[in-house]
Amino acid sequence: MPPNRKSEAHISDIIATLQSLPIP
Repeated sequence: MPPNRKSEAHISDIIATLQSLPIP
C-alpha cells in the first residue's frame, strides 16, 4: 500500500474529529 493512501485516511480522521468537536 502506498503511503499516499495512509495520508488520505489521516485527513479523513482529522475531519471526523473536527466534526465531532462541539462548535458553538
